[in-house]
Amino acid sequence: MEPPLHCQEPQETIIPSISDERRERIIRMHLNNRFTFKRIAEDEGLPISTISSIVGRFQKTSRILKMRRGGSTARTKLNSSHITHVQQYWTRWPLATLKDARNNLLSHYPDIGTLHISTFQQAIASRGTFTLKRVHRDLPARNSTASKQKRQLWCAEWLS
Repeated sequence: MEPPLHCQEPQETIIPSISDERRERIIRMHLNNRFTFKRIAEDEGLPISTISSIVGRFQKTSRILKMRRGGSTARTKLNSSHITHVQQYWTRWPLATLKDARNNLLSHYPDIGTLHISTFQQAIASRGTFTLKRVHRDLPARNSTASKQKRQLWCAEWLS
């Protein structure tokens, strides 16, 4: 007798990359031969969810080929003159946020088009000119000596 599933050692299943020919065969098996996802999964040795995804993508997009990952990246959109512009902007405005720098860049270089903030951050970070500290404006420290003195003065005036 086998132990319950929660007591068994997990088995890793490594799914190799699925070729376009195999994807087409899976789609044909389901649409032409009317095989169920379960039957195709058993025949192909793949999870049912993978079979469902392949057939579902075909039904939505009429696309058999596997989806290529990624699209245009910031590395292709931003060149060295763009990076230099951002560096100069941060030299002039050291407290500027990442969003401020991106908007300034887009206003000077409208040919870039749309540029998502995370894509912009990755491009800047990959060139070593950006740290996450520039994402948000620096707020004054609440418990700095100057802040404590201001609060004490305000309290003294309020109490008097």
